Amino acid sequence: MSEFMRAIVQEVLRPAEQPERPPKKKKEPPAVQQKLHRPNYQNAMREKRLNELKGNHEKISNPGDELVSRLNILTLAQGAERGTTVPANHGTKNTSGQPCGRLIGSAPSGLAAWLYSNLPHEKLEWFHRPISARGVAVFSAPVSSPGQLVILQEELTRTGGVKYFIQWDKNGKKAFLLELFHNDCNLLETTAENVWQALNRQTKKKTKLFYLEQPGSWLLNQLELTGIRGAVAIMEGFGRYESYSLLLPVLQELASINIRYKIEESYLVLYGAHEQLASYLPGLFGEIQQ
Repeated sequence: MSEFMRAIVQEVLRPAEQPERPPKKKKEPPAVQQKLHRPNYQNAMREKRLNELKGNHEKISNPGDELVSRLNILTLAQGAERGTTVPANHGTKNTSGQPCGRLIGSAPSGLAAWLYSNLPHEKLEWFHRPISARGVAVFSAPVSSPGQLVILQEELTRTGGVKYFIQWDKNGKKAFLLELFHNDCNLLETTAENVWQALNRQTKKKTKLFYLEQPGSWLLNQLELTGIRGAVAIMEGFGRYESYSLLLPVLQELASINIRYKIEESYLVLYGAHEQLASYLPGLFGEIQQ
């Protein structure tokens, strides 16, 4: 019995046990939204190209690579298609004062023009006249024609101080060559481009009419028309036998108004008083062109 009482007393004296509490839930850190990685292929390719360009730029710093690059550019520039007119090059004017030469233009007819600036004195021996000049412009064509003389006379009258060398054949069987000399390279460049444009325009026409109310003595000497007075009309593009056919029906009419003529291998010259010649030409040349 004593043992039983002792067990009861111990049970009473035992501290009451706290009911078990559910464990507190630990606060979880807020979920971090993970962004989906969507690669941008355009940006990636752009970055790749930029890196490649950067690498290429570093490689070109090699002098050998620079030379190859320049040669490639030169090859492309020289690859102009034949049979086309190369226009006057206004974008490569020499402002450095260094000797240089450039093509002004070339045409399917064979006409070509070159400009040489800031020439050393000893290099003037490359040309046909020993003239002291800083610049030389050269024009060449496979055939001579009187229109070339007309254009040259007009430009020489307009521009003072220009000296020249000319190779010209009135029979049209030899090549045409013209060299212009001047100390002012800028003035010579302007003159050369004007001459080039005028020469190139006339090569595009088969028959041409040049009328000079007061022809200069230089032109008359070149055409072997010394001693004449009055106006001159040059009808270029007419062979000798074509001129015969043209003149036969109008010989009496020409004589009645005192208009004379001279027949060459590739052109016909009419000359006389300005009033008579100017009034007669439109009808004659108009019939030819029909």
